[in-house]
Amino acid sequence: MSTYNHKIKKIILKSKKNLCVGLDPDENLIPTGYEKNIKGIYQFLIEIIEYTFESAIAYKLNLAFYESYGKEGWELIEKLQKYFRNQKSEKILIADAKRGDIGNTSQKYAKAFFEYFDFDAITLHPYMGEDTILPFLEYRNKGSIVLCLTSNPSNKNFEFYGNPPLYEVVANKIVEWNKKYDNVWAVVGATNELMHIKRLSEILWDIPILVPGVGAQGGDLETIMTYFKDRAIINVGRSILYASDKRADLQKKINEYINNYYKTINRFIND
Repeated sequence: MSTYNHKIKKIILKSKKNLCVGLDPDENLIPTGYEKNIKGIYQFLIEIIEYTFESAIAYKLNLAFYESYGKEGWELIEKLQKYFRNQKSEKILIADAKRGDIGNTSQKYAKAFFEYFDFDAITLHPYMGEDTILPFLEYRNKGSIVLCLTSNPSNKNFEFYGNPPLYEVVANKIVEWNKKYDNVWAVVGATNELMHIKRLSEILWDIPILVPGVGAQGGDLETIMTYFKDRAIINVGRSILYASDKRADLQKKINEYINNYYKTINRFIND
């Protein structure tokens, strides 16, 4: 039986695509022409999906941007899920939830996101250890994306601590878990220095990675692709969602961004 990570690699190789669109709506930033409420946000997100559907293999919902609307936000997640499922596509739906708690709590989180909401993958933080991660890994047909080396400026507070640094300890643990389950990814931020990205490419030698930090955060796309090639799923949020401040030319600006993006990507995944 094909494993989850085998399936992901096959999707990338077959489609020659690796773009993940971050659906993180901010009503203060959405272009003019949309209502500044849940109804307008839903219409905005549906159009973003339509404009990017042929170019993306994944969509990531950062739950904070939905939870902040309370009940309406959770209902919006369900509406988006229903929309995707009706398309009957292989798009990977990621819950950017960053969960990780004691075992019985993680069991409930896993059930909520993998069964009730039917996400394909979820982001997890490993700080509390293995028992917080294993309940997610037991869902063999789902992906567990573990924070390893993030893209935020203060990642040095903890992730570089120790010798070897903590991010390497986490990376080695990801490899260990993946040997058994083959459904574990790592988060590797594109904003990090070359030496750290290169080191992780050596440790995570066959692990898919989810890459934040490209686009608005200024991460180096070519460096990531040089070292990870067809194992990298690149998340782009603000540079696509807010490619224009006007609804009328949003699709045109998104197409321009994506065309430039794939000019870079194609040199690495079409080899």
